[in-house]
Amino acid sequence: MRPLTNQWKVPFACAMAVTGLPLALVLMSHHAASTASSGGGGSEPTIASAPANPGDPKAEPVKISLADALGRRWLQAEYRGNGRSEVRAAFVNRHNAPLSVTVDAGVIFETADLHNQMVVARTQEVAVPAGGTRAAWLDCAATHSTNALTDQPYNLCPDTLQHLRALFAQVGSSPEYSREAVQCAVLMLTENSPLNLFAKFSVLSGDQPTRTNSPAYRVNTSEILAALALVKDAGYARMNLVAAQEYQLKIEAMIDPLAHAAAVHYYNLTSEQEWTYWRDELSKGDASTRHYALYGIGRYFPDVALQMLPDWARAVQLPALMRTSAIQAMAETHKPEAISVLQQLVSEFGAATELGQSARKAIAYLENQRTTPATGNAVEFRLSQASLR
Repeated sequence: MRPLTNQWKVPFACAMAVTGLPLALVLMSHHAASTASSGGGGSEPTIASAPANPGDPKAEPVKISLADALGRRWLQAEYRGNGRSEVRAAFVNRHNAPLSVTVDAGVIFETADLHNQMVVARTQEVAVPAGGTRAAWLDCAATHSTNALTDQPYNLCPDTLQHLRALFAQVGSSPEYSREAVQCAVLMLTENSPLNLFAKFSVLSGDQPTRTNSPAYRVNTSEILAALALVKDAGYARMNLVAAQEYQLKIEAMIDPLAHAAAVHYYNLTSEQEWTYWRDELSKGDASTRHYALYGIGRYFPDVALQMLPDWARAVQLPALMRTSAIQAMAETHKPEAISVLQQLVSEFGAATELGQSARKAIAYLENQRTTPATGNAVEFRLSQASLR
């Protein structure tokens, strides 16, 4: 009986090999494809790779948030940031349809050591083709002024900063706010940063500690006002913000020709109130900035200035800084008739005196204004007064 059993086992084994081998190959092929799509048991494919079958490139893009696209494993991403203004994202679409990925304002990126953190400043849409890759530059703001300002990898953080939600809601409805203004507003709310972190001018008060010597966050005065306006419009109280309480900010903004209009609007001043402001600054302003008022009157009330400034220049009881400022402020009137007044002062003071030389420089400036068409770029008086402040 044993030889008979062996005779039927051999043909049966051959039949199983013939019919089972194709099925085994199909199963092995399916297992290999499944392993590749899942990243090989946890290992992610590199950003440079893309699916072999990209799908229909003419298909309508699927609108999806960044977090949802990553959660569905339709998208793979890597991020690098500069610590202050930008995160560069490299996206790979692993889905078989194009994606329109929404990166919401307020999304947080952090370095692996958690020492550096950035937040997306404005919502952006990124189109990633089916089966393709796309690089995206995300406008961001630093939440820490101590961030390392170097290019390095960042990770997407699942958390959000709840106290910034109202700010970014306002940013979304106010496209006029610049990234610089948003950056200032973020640091005002996250760190209550002092004015000297943002100001390009020298803050004369010694009350505010300097948290960083980096110029990375210094912006024009108009941007600081825009940041404070943004904070106000978003519903935050400004009474406890250190930068908003600095006395010098208002007069710096009022005297700056690039920030003057924004300052008048921010401080809600009428023409009469503006004159009152300059008059009060001149009569009882801080000693370190009192002379600014002479330039403000010369620049914004030229007719009044031509009547009062010569008397201030002649007042021997005043400090030399005030008298010199009165002379230089006459050039700020941009009035041709100021030239004859200044020539009279040169005659009175003497051409070789400090006051006489200031008057001659003011005359040269006005003469140049008469012969050279205005360029629209205002010359700030502080450039010539730096050594006197």
